[in-house]
Amino acid sequence: MKNCPNCQSPLSGNFCAQCGQKNRTFVRPFRKLVEEFLGDYFTFDTRLFHSLKPLIFKPGFLTVEYLQGRRIRYIPPLRMYLFSSVLFFFLVSLGGYQPQFARNVEVKPAPADSLSADSSVVDTLKEETDVFLPDSSEMSKNDDFSDEFRRWLFGRLQKLDGNLAPINAAALHNIPNMMFLLLPVFALLLRLIYYRSGQYYIEHLIFSVHIHVFAFLLLSAVLFSAYLLLIEDVEFIRQMLQVTALPIMVYSFLAMRRFYGQSYTKTFLKFLLLYLGYVLIFLSLMIGNLLWVLWRL
Repeated sequence: MKNCPNCQSPLSGNFCAQCGQKNRTFVRPFRKLVEEFLGDYFTFDTRLFHSLKPLIFKPGFLTVEYLQGRRIRYIPPLRMYLFSSVLFFFLVSLGGYQPQFARNVEVKPAPADSLSADSSVVDTLKEETDVFLPDSSEMSKNDDFSDEFRRWLFGRLQKLDGNLAPINAAALHNIPNMMFLLLPVFALLLRLIYYRSGQYYIEHLIFSVHIHVFAFLLLSAVLFSAYLLLIEDVEFIRQMLQVTALPIMVYSFLAMRRFYGQSYTKTFLKFLLLYLGYVLIFLSLMIGNLLWVLWRL
């Protein structure tokens, strides 16, 4: 019996029982290294197949399997999330299908103290862009805040000279971080909704990861299909990406039903509550993202 090169503990298998280092050395023939690399590659390929099949066709099953200790045959949840999210945002950037948070608008010079001009800017931005803003008439109910906000927004738009492309670029750059932030938020909502289930937060978090992985994979499949079919209509692709919200919601409902094991009625009511909270938080983060981008310009 020899000792582990890393911690000098006695070795009795392929791994050190003390530090976990694998009992192998790279000082060997190149042919052996190639054989080992290919073995690791095909093992990963097998795990990928075993992970994707239940993830896609059995909503919630992969989470149950993972939490019951059957993990070695599947890819770890966080690694799946990183792979699927990187794939999706890579396809988005490659194909030019970025969401247009704002389109170019014409901003005419006006005196800084002209409230009517500021109001027109807010209304023009609301009509000509996808940015959610209240009407100037609604904003006028709180004169101090609305006047200050309109002046601030007008000044930012004047600085951009009506070219809102920097807003799109900066907002899109922040979306991957925002989606990663939504993972624990989604899990927290589940923890609150299923507070009587006795499950730990980490269990809800793993479930949340698998839901987001499915969403990223489905969206990536739409973009990849557009490449294969040589579809050049960007607006059509964006509409197709929006349509995927329905299968993602159906998948989430079925996954909740399998994982938490409650009746269809209870699951549906909690599903509605979950997505209502999720959408509100998502929209809040989107608005906050846009305001943060404007603030930093």
